[in-house]
Amino acid sequence: MELSAAAAKFGRSSDDVRVGNKRKPHLTDRRSARHIKVHDAARVVGGLEQFIRAHRSLPSFRRGDATDVAEHIFTLWSQSAVMLRVDAEFANALLGSDMNVELTADWMDRAPFDALGFSFDAPFSLHDGMRLCHYWGFIAAGISSSSPYGHPDEGTDGETISNDFTRYKPLPKADGVRCLWLWTEDGSPDMQIQTVSLFMRGQHAKGKTLAELITAQAALASKSNISEGQELPVLVPLSLSLLLYAAATDPEIDWPPAEQIARPTPIRDTRIGNLGWRTGAALRRWRAETASFGPRTAVATSSPGGWRLPPHIRKAHWHRVRVAERNLETGEVTGDRLGIEGADWHYEPRWYPPTPVNVTDDGPSPAVREL
Repeated sequence: MELSAAAAKFGRSSDDVRVGNKRKPHLTDRRSARHIKVHDAARVVGGLEQFIRAHRSLPSFRRGDATDVAEHIFTLWSQSAVMLRVDAEFANALLGSDMNVELTADWMDRAPFDALGFSFDAPFSLHDGMRLCHYWGFIAAGISSSSPYGHPDEGTDGETISNDFTRYKPLPKADGVRCLWLWTEDGSPDMQIQTVSLFMRGQHAKGKTLAELITAQAALASKSNISEGQELPVLVPLSLSLLLYAAATDPEIDWPPAEQIARPTPIRDTRIGNLGWRTGAALRRWRAETASFGPRTAVATSSPGGWRLPPHIRKAHWHRVRVAERNLETGEVTGDRLGIEGADWHYEPRWYPPTPVNVTDDGPSPAVREL
């Protein structure tokens, strides 16, 4: 009786619990079938830890600056330990957004975390001009840079030379952001890192639009012989767009219950969120239905003879909107959108997802958010 009770308690079959039985007792897996596998997030965090361990054991003259950068970013990220798993369809929609949008640094003040990471369920492959690289995700942290002489030193071509001190800070207190991408070269399992640094304010800020930031980063990468910069038209806008979206007023981030997540060792204490999954699912459903049933018909309008666009999906785009200032403690509106910029209102970038236009009512269902 006691053995049967013990067997029931630990999920063992009573037939397997026998004195002298040389077989290993059969253990019933009591984990819920609904456990969410997050190997993509674990791959990014574990890959960065592996990179740091491998390079920390090297002699100091062989470590290079990359090891210090990785350690600083990982230490700052570990204080909040947040990973957002990005839907691939949603990421493609971000990349299809307008790159000439004017940027403001205000979004950094509203960053929801001091540092955060992003992962993809499958890597996306880019050729940087030298090799084929498979990118798995990145971790972002805030940076500020200052010259030991009190001013930036300029080279003959106007580029700031790298003898400044870079400090790693929480995003809301920083002048820019450094994204540490994890990637593997085609045919090799070894994880490597690549940084994308974007200064939004301060003496090193360059470019007022996303397109200008891409151009500046590509020129710097080519000059440093890191790559030929062919990968940066994807890495730069995707890095910044994901950060902008995460800092938006109402981002589509779902937080699965912690007890439903199967946690590999690298992310045992990490908070896991799903970013853009509903929008991505709606886009996939729309495309599948369009492929099966053909283009949708236009919605009838009340104005006869009016010109109407054919059914299509409106391109994702960023738009700056005026937002009145609020009291941070009470949430009460204290400013006016028609008042003075910086005192009564500020700009916030808003991302508008791809939207079906002139379609029938049986299109993708809207994403519903709790308010």
